[in-house]
Amino acid sequence: MNTRSLTTVSTVLVVLVSAANLQAQTTWYVDASAAAPGNGTVANPYTSIQYAVQQSMTVSGDRILVAPGTYTENVDYQFKVLTVESSAGPLATRIAGYVQLGDDVPHSSSRLVGFRVDSVALFGASLEQCILLATPTTLGAAVFFSDLARIDHCTVVGYSWGTCRAIRACGTSRRATFI
Repeated sequence: MNTRSLTTVSTVLVVLVSAANLQAQTTWYVDASAAAPGNGTVANPYTSIQYAVQQSMTVSGDRILVAPGTYTENVDYQFKVLTVESSAGPLATRIAGYVQLGDDVPHSSSRLVGFRVDSVALFGASLEQCILLATPTTLGAAVFFSDLARIDHCTVVGYSWGTCRAIRACGTSRRATFI
């Protein structure tokens, strides 16, 4: 192999390794019962989901793993493509507030997984293994799904039939139950 070919191969390998490192996912941890504010590690988790989202170290592609508890806060993904996931599922982990995720980009990989949620706006992202329960808050109970949203394995309770019909008409639902 000549020197020019070896240089080209080396350059390609450096670019591929660099690109792989840029795509690496970091998992940040949140626990409402921990001491605030935390640094997002298992040993010293953040105490707020929104605080975890807002950190400059939290970037698109990251995962935020949330311990059981009630999180009384509004959560806005701020155009970051994140997975926010409960470690114990919707019967043990609740967001008592409003959640907004996704940016209406087709097939956005933003996800909210395993929560009980009171109010949500879902723009081209997915709500998975959740319970969406119409619980009036100070802001009221609301649900909005864009035509690019996905609802997978969720239970939607307490919203009017018109809302449920609109949810079915917008986006996609798979194995979702509307009560």
